[in-house]
Amino acid sequence: MNFYYSLVFMLGAITDIIDNYVDTQKKLTNYHKCLNNLLQVILIFFIIYLVYFKNKFSDIITIISLFGGIIGYLFAKNIINSKIWIAIICITIPNFVINFKKYTKYVTNLLLNNKYYFLRNYVFFVIPLFIGATIFSLIEHKLFPEEISKKKLINRILQIIVGCIFILLSDNVEKILNIDKNIMNNLLFLAYGWLGYVTMSTVGISLNLIF
Repeated sequence: MNFYYSLVFMLGAITDIIDNYVDTQKKLTNYHKCLNNLLQVILIFFIIYLVYFKNKFSDIITIISLFGGIIGYLFAKNIINSKIWIAIICITIPNFVINFKKYTKYVTNLLLNNKYYFLRNYVFFVIPLFIGATIFSLIEHKLFPEEISKKKLINRILQIIVGCIFILLSDNVEKILNIDKNIMNNLLFLAYGWLGYVTMSTVGISLNLIF
């Protein structure tokens, strides 16, 4: 696991902890308030760092934050019901505006000059993955609205298994389907982030069910 994957795994775990603090109905103690604020500062710091200072995964963070925010606003407003999530979306907007011309040029070039690459990598792989992940997230939100339950724990464990399988088989998938290396790296970056989130979620749900 390289630096970026380790970092995004950690940020995924931090995101779950913050999410739990945001969604809790219990009154937070001073300790938990301080921890929540500290974790939010850490998350925002590293989002800024990854978007504006280390550009390797800047574009994917920007696009996912913006479009994820739009989808959340349209279909599940209570998912982005806190200032921290709105802040992260706002942080990425300048980067999107700055690079908008680059994005449009990239898409235009693919559609006009490299249709086979576009079909192979995006139409038959990336787009179906994102549509499937989006639909799953929205369905999961409806099926498991509660924060703690045995059903949600099983669901999280299954997500960990699927995430690990995807990561372990990524090289084979890349070779068999002839997927661009940079595209696969971006998908792995997202997979490690989600794996960090669901792993921490699984730990939290397990502890709450036990104690």
